[in-house]
Amino acid sequence: MFLKILPQESCYSSFCKPDFTDIETAIAFGDTIVDSGVNLEKYKSVLSIGCLIDIEKKEDMDYVRAWIAQYAELRGWASTKPQRKNVEQFISNCRQPEKNQVQQEIEVVNLLGSRKFVILQGAPGTGKTYLAEKIGKEKYNEVFLIQFHAETSYSDLVEGIMPKLGITNNVVYERKEGILVEAIKCAINNPNKKVLLIVDEINRANLSNVLGPVFYLFEPKRQCVAGQGIRIESLGDAPLNKIPENLHVVATMNTADRSIAVVDFALRRRFAWYTIEPRFFGEGEGKELFDKIARLFEKHASDSELNLQPGGSYFIADNREELNAKIEYELMPLIKEYFDEGLLSSARTDFSDLFYQEIHKPLYK
Repeated sequence: MFLKILPQESCYSSFCKPDFTDIETAIAFGDTIVDSGVNLEKYKSVLSIGCLIDIEKKEDMDYVRAWIAQYAELRGWASTKPQRKNVEQFISNCRQPEKNQVQQEIEVVNLLGSRKFVILQGAPGTGKTYLAEKIGKEKYNEVFLIQFHAETSYSDLVEGIMPKLGITNNVVYERKEGILVEAIKCAINNPNKKVLLIVDEINRANLSNVLGPVFYLFEPKRQCVAGQGIRIESLGDAPLNKIPENLHVVATMNTADRSIAVVDFALRRRFAWYTIEPRFFGEGEGKELFDKIARLFEKHASDSELNLQPGGSYFIADNREELNAKIEYELMPLIKEYFDEGLLSSARTDFSDLFYQEIHKPLYK
């Protein structure tokens, strides 16, 4: 919660510990704070988060008010409606804005240009697949898409031998090209075209089995060595030692699904990772509810549980009736499932109270 209202500009010399219960580890304040003449050395172990301000500047005093208001909200001191309104106003004045879709799109496009292979990770409903498809439609000439699942195999991605009934009903076998080979062929045959392969839900499959030896090709800065490479029958006799320069790959990964495969460190190194944080799409009925749920996650969630916050698509509604239906049939079951899995345990009462205030129906009967 305090990170959201921590100034980002270097002149504030901001600092923050990853664990507020740690009162042993000393913070390295840096040269700026040391040179400022402010003596923080004696507090370097117990200070958790902070920044330097100029009390003569109005905008800096706004940060002071926001931090006091945030602490008041954390401790539940605002008991009346005017007090809660003031607290919310002070916090909103300094709260860092979320990246909008245009900013996200620009950053991902630039990342694809420099790294070639990018994974969009985030909670359900944050618009990962939508963003990948939008980039493909607007920035690339050819787009290929595959969605991974538990039964996805090497033959789906690269190549395989498939049985087929012949003319006389006898079984014959023919070579089947996977979508990666199709994309590679398209890129090789059209060197002036930009080609994008979208892999949706990349970690729902057994990646070691699906990628097989082509794992070797996913290296953004690979230096080609004559005679080395992966031999793929569908691409002819010459070994392939890297993905064509005009072929990029963007994959999506749901960080809330704990039942799916873990991506190993070797694959992590080959991809750039871009996190899409939950945000509300535009304005509308669900904006206030989205903000309330976001604040509850900030208040109660651990680092890993922040990945569970539902994205903006859960809150898109044309009217209050539609939003109430989404609360009852989408949000409440999702949050209850988290609690049943032992997650967000300290937030149970706050969420129960929020849903009852919104639609007058209990989370637990």
